[in-house]
Amino acid sequence: RAVGGTAGYQAFTDLVARTSHHVMWVVSFSKFAWAFIDQRYQGRNLFSNEVHLKGWSEAEIAELIRGRMRAAGIEANFEEVVLDQWYDTEADEGLERTSDRFLRLLWDQSDGNPRIAIHFWKRSLIPDGPGKVRVRLFPVPDVSSLEELEEETRFVLASVVIHENLTLSETVKCLGYPANVCQAALAHLRGKRFLFQERGRYRVPTVVYRDVIRYLVRNNLIQN
Repeated sequence: RAVGGTAGYQAFTDLVARTSHHVMWVVSFSKFAWAFIDQRYQGRNLFSNEVHLKGWSEAEIAELIRGRMRAAGIEANFEEVVLDQWYDTEADEGLERTSDRFLRLLWDQSDGNPRIAIHFWKRSLIPDGPGKVRVRLFPVPDVSSLEELEEETRFVLASVVIHENLTLSETVKCLGYPANVCQAALAHLRGKRFLFQERGRYRVPTVVYRDVIRYLVRNNLIQN
């Protein structure tokens, strides 16, 4: 269950401390949220073991996709996939090689993140009768407007990523900006589809998560 990003961490650790004698807690954080928490609450880490998950390899992402398709009993047809803009392909290139290269693109697009890989795989499929789908090149989101963000909006976006999710009031508290500035920035980012709102909390959508992270790293707003 979500604990409201880092904003609810202190209350959460109090709960862990009260119940750890009879409850085993298994908790997950994004790397950016955990880095902030680890620095902010030094000496209050109640977890006895930390496991840092790395990005999956190309082979692991490919097997994830193929395994899901086998489990679902669905056959994927790659005949309509054209990769000329990425590879110097030949007209008679085998379908097996085409599927391998397509899954390599999927791995690159996701940076080895299995959730993002599955997301873009789903965006690549077109139903083609019972138990069959046609594969097309997944649509890549246009994120060029990231480069046009104003300074306050960039910091708001970085704050949401670092804390994993934030409300408007938490954003104000984190950055010390006036509420109207934060509200305008959140609304702008939501309008550009770099954020979505769920139960009052703002998050980065899966479809642009990798692009947002790369943008923030490139501009020294977060550390990868």
